[in-house]
Amino acid sequence: PLKPITLHSRTLVIDLEKEPDDIFITFHRQNKQKIKRAQREGYQHEVLNSPTPSEISAFIDFFQAFALWKGIALLPENRFKKSAEAGVISITWIRDENQNALCGHAYLHDGNSVSMIHSASHRVGKDSSQRNRIGRANRLLHWENILYYRHIGVKWYDFSGIFIDPLKEQEQNINEFKRSFGGQEVDEVRVFKSHSLKGKIFLLYVRWKWRNKIEYLRALKTAR
Repeated sequence: PLKPITLHSRTLVIDLEKEPDDIFITFHRQNKQKIKRAQREGYQHEVLNSPTPSEISAFIDFFQAFALWKGIALLPENRFKKSAEAGVISITWIRDENQNALCGHAYLHDGNSVSMIHSASHRVGKDSSQRNRIGRANRLLHWENILYYRHIGVKWYDFSGIFIDPLKEQEQNINEFKRSFGGQEVDEVRVFKSHSLKGKIFLLYVRWKWRNKIEYLRALKTAR
């Protein structure tokens, strides 16, 4: 029970060695329209490849406020800060004309690929025009990030997972959003391991928590 945990999952990746036009043409028609409109609206794109402690804290605060409003899991602050200190975290923003953050993404990067691990947007109420504006800004952020990472030589843009359970409507809606950017779906193997007693105890808890997770059951079946 204290051995590493393996998940056999799927993810969606975009090949950044393709030309920008060849990437963009695979996007869903509505995505292309919304990105072009957002470009005309004059938002500002920002990339922080080596975020400072204050920039890291700003993203954490932005995400936690979004998570509480959305009712999703909070960002694990200590793990995020340690990853940033290790130099493997990038943070990107789309800001309005007043430098207000509309959308933010955090990525793990290793030189060859970037994987989006956290995504948050400015909280909006029932105003449909504002929600649509944020939606356009978020799609533009993906596109600007794709262009930027391609420019600096990154080969793969990874959306960090496709949900497998077909019965969870919200998860399938997230899948459809990711698929609207084209790309290709691939299988991946994810291994979680620890070298400390505290970490091994945490793995024991995670193994119990994930005991019915489809990705975990697939890995067990493959191992047999």
